[in-house]
Amino acid sequence: AVVAADVAGVRASVRLVVAPGGGTRHVGAAALDSAMLALLAERGQVGGGLAVMRRGRLVWARGYGWADRDARRPATDATIFRLFSVSKTITATAVLRARDEGRLRLTDSAYVIHADAAPLPGMTEDPRMRGVRLEHLLWFSSGLRYSYPDPALDCWRGGTLGREGHLRCVRGLPLAFDPGTREEYTNDGSLVLARVLERVTGLPYDEYVRRQVLVPSGATGIALQRPRIADRPAQETRAYPDDWWARAGTRTAIEQFDGTGGWTGTPSMVLRYLRGVTGGGGHASLLADDSRALLTRRPSHAPPGTDGWLGPLFRPHRDGSGDRFEGSVRARTAAACSSRTRPKASLSWPRSTRHRSTVGTSAPA
Repeated sequence: AVVAADVAGVRASVRLVVAPGGGTRHVGAAALDSAMLALLAERGQVGGGLAVMRRGRLVWARGYGWADRDARRPATDATIFRLFSVSKTITATAVLRARDEGRLRLTDSAYVIHADAAPLPGMTEDPRMRGVRLEHLLWFSSGLRYSYPDPALDCWRGGTLGREGHLRCVRGLPLAFDPGTREEYTNDGSLVLARVLERVTGLPYDEYVRRQVLVPSGATGIALQRPRIADRPAQETRAYPDDWWARAGTRTAIEQFDGTGGWTGTPSMVLRYLRGVTGGGGHASLLADDSRALLTRRPSHAPPGTDGWLGPLFRPHRDGSGDRFEGSVRARTAAACSSRTRPKASLSWPRSTRHRSTVGTSAPA
């Protein structure tokens, strides 16, 4: 069998040859190694990982460079990377699972569900905020922005507000445009969705995700990052040039950023997660058919002729070969998936610009 993968624009084919006894060997894998090593060198990054899945089966996983350069600990196929904004896709999948269970509708207003979350003192609610629906948050069309020129409107505040405080802060933000009229990448929207999940399910966000997304997809190695470095798994990468979560100071930091950037995992575990979402290779999708169809639904605000838009799995494209998912260019980590007749999983994470621990995963159509 021939497996094709695209790493940082380099197209490489790996021929899997069945050996006596049923094992396989890889012919042409050097092209993948060269592409990953070149990518690390080009971006001055410390380490990375690559995994390839074909027809729902993992056929390639390897680490490159260092997981911890100072300790001379190499990256391997078991190295755990921070998923950063790929976490947004996990949150979106959980929302669609809750929809399938009848716990919410995508037309529900986020701040009708959280009616008790009043703006923080000194903040005034934008009258359009009550019109922000869950679908607007999923398709990045809520009117929330990626950043605000006034530091007083920064709801992250070094992680000091806590989750409920963040929810109240977002309620007091001015919207940049009417909900549903255009898109803008934002971190705050996925965090609001995480709090909505807790309200409608009665479970902590991470527990609902574990039960309804990670366990059903077999991606049990994906977990929220632990606040203290000493408590983290030995396989987790060290971040360079410093550890931003630790610098943020408290447990609140990671708890606050959970739904938008708090998850960790290996490349192969993320492929399992993606396989669970899209189906393929004999594996059923964990989503109902109509929810899975939403992954590539063109939103009404997408300009005519646009072949891509921000959505639950970042940026889907429709072309002659099928659906293709690409990571947002604003995300510190990017994800991609491609398919022919149905989603079968292709995922790539080119980089983490802030922390220089690179994770790359790719799987073929």
